[in-house]
Amino acid sequence: MSALTVGIIGCGKQAPKHLRGFRADPDVEIVLGDIDEARARALAESEHVRWAPVEEIFADSSVAAVDLCTPTTTHADLIERAVLSGKAFLCEKPLCQTLAEAERIERVVLEHEAIGMVGFVYRLVPAFEVGARIMKGVAETGASAVLGRVVSA
Repeated sequence: MSALTVGIIGCGKQAPKHLRGFRADPDVEIVLGDIDEARARALAESEHVRWAPVEEIFADSSVAAVDLCTPTTTHADLIERAVLSGKAFLCEKPLCQTLAEAERIERVVLEHEAIGMVGFVYRLVPAFEVGARIMKGVAETGASAVLGRVVSA
């Protein structure tokens, strides 16, 4: 089996965690990129993987997918670039900032039949399940049977 190449874009505090996860599969090769090329280079050297400018990662046809470990403000644009570059994407949570951005992402993903996901693994944590039950119906009524009128969550 040939290696699958994944580009991790954004080399801040989340990237090393994602990198460790990809390393669990010996058939995954990793290339790091960041708008701060020195940051990408430093992490790549310390982790013994390669790095490339972000533009090159998107242009490289051997990169099958990108993992976006960047600030939320960059997600919608980077997801669109990934999809238009023919790459699958994993996006660190949250997906984006606004409903309009989410709708834009949905349009481009559906139009290009792309594959993508948000790395949100907490939804099945028991405390979040309880929170979801407590908040049930709030979107429709503005009130929770447990909390009363909810103004912020």
